[in-house]
Amino acid sequence: MCFGRPETRLVTDERGIAVHLGLPHLAGPAEEVILEVADGTLETPLPGSALLAGDQWMAGAFVRPWHGPLDELSAGVYRELLLHARGWNIGRIWNYVPAINSETTGLENYRRFNLGRWQAYHDTFGDGLTAQLPAASAVGLREDMLVTVFVATRAPVQRIENPQQVPAWRYPAAYGPKAPSFVRAARAEAGGRRWSWISGTASIRGHESVALGDVPGQLAVTAENLNMVLAAMDLPRLGDAAAGGVEFFTKVYLRRADDLATVQAGLGALAEGALIVEADICRAELELEIEVTGVVSE
Repeated sequence: MCFGRPETRLVTDERGIAVHLGLPHLAGPAEEVILEVADGTLETPLPGSALLAGDQWMAGAFVRPWHGPLDELSAGVYRELLLHARGWNIGRIWNYVPAINSETTGLENYRRFNLGRWQAYHDTFGDGLTAQLPAASAVGLREDMLVTVFVATRAPVQRIENPQQVPAWRYPAAYGPKAPSFVRAARAEAGGRRWSWISGTASIRGHESVALGDVPGQLAVTAENLNMVLAAMDLPRLGDAAAGGVEFFTKVYLRRADDLATVQAGLGALAEGALIVEADICRAELELEIEVTGVVSE
């Protein structure tokens, strides 16, 4: 995934798949390598779709223009994703949702996206859908495009929740007609690498947003949530990765670029390697979101 690009688009060539995202790049590396697949097979089944599969791992991307109801668009993208991932175990999904906090015919776009995503999972897995949910994130895109990127593996995927947060898929109806379909973290081991994915994490306790209007406060709660999930995964705390042999990649989404210096100061040394971009967060009252990917190679 490549940030700070002039426009959002899907690029495929002999090197694989690249998703160019028109989100302003603020600091750190401008690209994130989601997966390297040795001797993978590249497929482009439909316009705006690309899949790269090897023996043990698969990655894919969907970049689609937004026309009409967003719930119908997200349902269609997720049905296609789940069809191509049949026989695989999905570990992580990244979503970039157009005008995520705006309303369309009386319902916030993020909630419309959640409605369509849930419908696709339910159509595919029925009432057992929660056992299939991956780690995931969803932030805003200021173009009329929906982008979904995923990683799947043949290996089993273990799903982890934060003991201080209500699982997202159990959120009450106050957060929309269907709850967000993801778990707080997931991990899998295959091909000599152990991957750990922590979902987009923000200043939430239970299911409620906290430290409203307080960027340092929201950063502190977010870091606490990340460390709780890391502990539940038997991984070192943020900043202590070297002690556990884990290579962490951290990505920070900021609602306002003006908060960059404050967040960098709060992150300390961790900010040096973090990819930081400007993007709207899934809840209008939240100022930032952080996600982490950890890799251990044998």
